[in-house]
Amino acid sequence: MPYHEINFLRSSFNKIKAIGFNPKYFSYRVKWNFLGKYPFQTFVPIHIDLETASACNLRCTMCPHGYSDYKMTKGVLDFDLAVKIIKECSVIGVSSLKLSGRGEALLHPNLIDMVELAKSNGILDVMFNTNALLLSEEKTRYLIEAGIDLIIISVDGATKETYESIRIGSNYEKVVNNIDYLIRYRNENKKQKPLIRLQFVKMKENLHELDAFYRQWQEKVDVIANIDYSNRVKQESKAVTELQPIGRNYCPHPWRRLTVNASGKALMCCVDWDGKYVVGDCYQESIKKIWQGTKIKFGRKCIINLEHNKVPSCRDCFSPISYKWK
Repeated sequence: MPYHEINFLRSSFNKIKAIGFNPKYFSYRVKWNFLGKYPFQTFVPIHIDLETASACNLRCTMCPHGYSDYKMTKGVLDFDLAVKIIKECSVIGVSSLKLSGRGEALLHPNLIDMVELAKSNGILDVMFNTNALLLSEEKTRYLIEAGIDLIIISVDGATKETYESIRIGSNYEKVVNNIDYLIRYRNENKKQKPLIRLQFVKMKENLHELDAFYRQWQEKVDVIANIDYSNRVKQESKAVTELQPIGRNYCPHPWRRLTVNASGKALMCCVDWDGKYVVGDCYQESIKKIWQGTKIKFGRKCIINLEHNKVPSCRDCFSPISYKWK
């Protein structure tokens, strides 16, 4: 797995404390874990990745946004479409919604409205990824009051020098202050949520700070994770350990989640940054129809048969989960 939680027991305790006793939530997590191992066709997706912004305010060294010659449409999701999708998710029983994708979620002017709409319509687990540079005190307060369940923050260093050399355009002190305020406001107001997760992409240039990163944040946030580097732009590898793929693997993404990008296109996989395999158009079709459609079923069949080469988005996938490694 490319995702590794540090101090699993502590993380698990913090998750249980934040969630409380909620049978619906635990049922959703059991389904998620089951589909991570076994291909089973569900009636509707468990989770939707709704890309609120494909634009980003940073130019990180390991990310396509850091390369000027990388061609991708950069913008924000139409708010009316977001409302349509969120309401449908509520009706059909989608459990989890991530309001982010390739870009910075906080660039969307209606992000807080989306959180509030999702929670008021009964979506169990609402979250987003962020670099936290735009996580102002005002936005923090509104997000918490809107009911956000999980905020995932990427911080790839324990010092200003290392962090800013990777996250080009950011400001280390401002990000740390924003995270500290998020923690303080939640705790002072005796809120159980949001669960706060910090994650660190392991690369050659920052591995020496991983232990310091953990020590800095272990008593402050709920979950700390490190993530294996994946080469998204065919650059000179930054991987800490070079592994050789020896075959393809079962990939759980098409059985438990559907991605909708900022253009409204539905994709079989959250790492299909280039939209190589579009399985539907959310302006024209429902989430339910797309999930049960012929294009996504074909993709699933190819993955079961380990015929990834037949699916454009799978053929050259950069996600480690899609391969067997030596």
